[in-house]
This record gives sequence, structure tokens and C-alpha cells, in this order.
Amino acid sequence: APRAAMALSKLSGDEQGIILGQLCNALEPRLAVYFSSASSGLRVLLTPALRQQLRTDHEAAAALCRKMGMRSCKELREAKEVDCRDKGLTSDDLALLGKLGSVLPALERLDLSDEPAAGPDGVQRLAERLGAGALPAVTFL
Repeated sequence: APRAAMALSKLSGDEQGIILGQLCNALEPRLAVYFSSASSGLRVLLTPALRQQLRTDHEAAAALCRKMGMRSCKELREAKEVDCRDKGLTSDDLALLGKLGSVLPALERLDLSDEPAAGPDGVQRLAERLGAGALPAVTFL
């Protein structure tokens, strides 16, 4: 039997908050902005402070992408393979990469071999920032 369509406006504030949380993606922030423009419930939840945080997160993600030699956040979002060797990535960079892990569904291979600028805790910080279900396609780390 076909499922009945449900208007976003019929969802509770908590449910809308969960949806907005999934839309707040540092690599593609416009999704949250577009959806909040189309829904009064999401518009209320996407506060100026949250919008500013999304902008700040996107700027940091874009800087990381450039540091890794990528032209755009889209390139990282769609990458199947990322080579971080000899990019001078710091521990903070690896922590950010870990935070972005949940929005990298295509990534199959992440090469971090011997990144001295990251220091001894770089990979640990990356791992700490990875959430449940992050990097679902990775077969090589």
C-alpha cells in the first residue's frame, strides 16, 4: 500500500529539529537554508546563531578541502578516494575530517600515511569525531 504523504508542518518541533540537524551539512550548507526557506517550522529552528555556525563550519570545511588540494567541498563530498599524505594536515584538520565523516558516503579509501604535522594524537582525534555510521563505504584507512 502506498504511504500517505505527510506535510513537514504536521511534524512536531522535535521531529523538525531532527530533520534540520540532518540537513545542516558543512559541505553543503545550502540544503538547510533552502529547506528552511520553504518551511516555516524549519525557518524558526534555523536561528541566526545556527545559520552563522553553519557558515563558520562551511568555511572551515572549504579551507580543509583546499588544503587537501580539492577545488570544492563537492569534490570531497563525492570523492571515493582521499589521499591526505604530504598535505601538512594538523590534528585539528583531522578532527574536522572526522566530524565530516558522516557526510562522506562515497568515500572508500582514506590514506593518512605518516602525516607528521598531525602529531601523535591526530588519528585519535579523527576517530573521536567520527559518529555512528560515519564513512560507511570505507574499506581502507
